[in-house]
Amino acid sequence: MARQQAGSPGAATGLNVAIVGGSLAGCAAAIALRHAGCAVTVYERSRGKLEDRGAGIGMPLALLHTLIERDFVDAGMAHFQITKAPFVLHADAEEGEHVQGRLLWEQPIAAAVTNWGIVYRHLRSRLPEAIYHQGQEVTAVSDHGNETVSVHLADGHSVQFDLVVCADGPQSVGRRRLFPAQSLQYVGYILWRGLAEEQAVANIPLFEDRLTWAVSATGYCLLYLVPSRAEEVAVGKRQVNWVLYENVTDTALPGVLTDAHGVVHPTSLPPGVASAAQVAYIHHRARQHFPGYVADAVCATPTPFIQAVFDLSIPSYRRGRLCLIGDASTLCRPHAASGAVKALTNALALADALTTPGALDDALHAWDAAQSVEGRRLVTLGQVMGRALVQDIPAWRQMDAAAMEHWWTALMRGQHWYVTEDGRDQQA
Repeated sequence: MARQQAGSPGAATGLNVAIVGGSLAGCAAAIALRHAGCAVTVYERSRGKLEDRGAGIGMPLALLHTLIERDFVDAGMAHFQITKAPFVLHADAEEGEHVQGRLLWEQPIAAAVTNWGIVYRHLRSRLPEAIYHQGQEVTAVSDHGNETVSVHLADGHSVQFDLVVCADGPQSVGRRRLFPAQSLQYVGYILWRGLAEEQAVANIPLFEDRLTWAVSATGYCLLYLVPSRAEEVAVGKRQVNWVLYENVTDTALPGVLTDAHGVVHPTSLPPGVASAAQVAYIHHRARQHFPGYVADAVCATPTPFIQAVFDLSIPSYRRGRLCLIGDASTLCRPHAASGAVKALTNALALADALTTPGALDDALHAWDAAQSVEGRRLVTLGQVMGRALVQDIPAWRQMDAAAMEHWWTALMRGQHWYVTEDGRDQQA
């Protein structure tokens, strides 16, 4: 095994590194660490096409520019820039039926939005086939003091590495190794997600250049246009991404996560397995609680899927030569758009730390300290937003634009969630 000596230029140079998980976080980590001079091996348990998973994702413009500059994605990667964030409310009986609902407030934002599959494909294309081992499941990791970590595979083999980065999601084998007492905490609500084809959705101009918050007394629905998975951006070829939040008690959760074949899923219901009754239910809910054009997008989605929302905070992102990134580390609620963004920034920061001169353990310690602080901040922000938007909802109908702006300012506590301030795009 290669060893990096203290004081040498670049703590990562020559390290033999395993990445557990080959999705967004794993691919980003592999690219970053290869740039930093590491020899990288990626283990991905899934045998299917990962790019067919996921839906829309958003990120600060500054992060997209960084990914392009550092050759994580192509400069021409398909995306749309979002400049407006309107809050809209279903028109009540006195106001009369109106497809657009009532505009409560609109704030300027600066964000890039795209399709999850596009980002994955761009990242994956930068990794040689020889280092990406698909269909190889890591069942456990074991650390041996501060020098090496072993990866144990489902086929019975074990491989030793200088550094292991676990990017294997909420059920991470690395996190179970480091923090066996820490478990996912269900927060009391779920999100329905879907992608609707543009041609099936009416009133598309109402989605142009904006991220729409459709609020109600029972939760909210977030919507925005994204390119197709094939990176088509022309009118008529795009998709509408939507995320709808709903309170569900922990006792009712198993029923919600039971698919059309009677199989109970532990944390999510994948696309295509919801029953006809479940699909009909979310279509009805959209019609009942949201403006007509919002409901049209939801109802144009034949295969919505469900994710239960969890919190998980951990004291550290690293022990010895074992690191955790993305959802394998701190698990944040999605309100702050922190899933993909957090995974990508964790990976970039790790590479930055390991390319600085000095000892490897010093670099890992500094990276861990910074990521742990940021992870706790995102957990707290997600909790605050979840309470305000899903669990302890304000009286929207009594609020005007000034009241909405005051409410949002108090909610954010100085954190700007992509809101344009002094001409700059900000990250929550």
